[in-house]
Amino acid sequence: MEKATRVLIVDDEEELVSALVERLELRGVPVRGVTSGRKALAIIEDEDFDLVLIDLKMPGLDGLEVIRAMRHLRPGMRFVLLTGHGAQENEEAARRVGALDCLLKPVKIERLLEIMARLRAPDGCPWDREQTFATIAPYTRFVRSESDRLEGEKKTLTALSEEVGDLTARVNGIR
Repeated sequence: MEKATRVLIVDDEEELVSALVERLELRGVPVRGVTSGRKALAIIEDEDFDLVLIDLKMPGLDGLEVIRAMRHLRPGMRFVLLTGHGAQENEEAARRVGALDCLLKPVKIERLLEIMARLRAPDGCPWDREQTFATIAPYTRFVRSESDRLEGEKKTLTALSEEVGDLTARVNGIR
């Protein structure tokens, strides 16, 4: 039997926590919800979770501080940041702390379930591989073409260096 993904929800908005807990429980997901980073840290000392949904901006400890502390206590835990603002810096902050994603509130339950399903994938990869490869393909092609171009320039520079060496030898031989 497949082990269910255990989820911890951490957000200072009590209504949001209650709603997400209820929606996940209705789908049979083992879930707990708390309204502060300090409460979350206390819970994970005794309980293990596969995924933590955590608000980026909370009073007291913010989401990034809590993630750093949780990583120290439970290195295998995965995180998704929640934010009320879809700014690019939030996504960059999520990547810096190794979060799987940064979801805009209100959270679409379907998107959350998709992330949870990928966590249970046979290879354990939380990302959609096809989407990832499609995203990086243009960059990969660019790097390859630049590498080929630089290899050509290296050959040209090597040939020029040899010519300079020959000229230097001739000049030195003349003097």
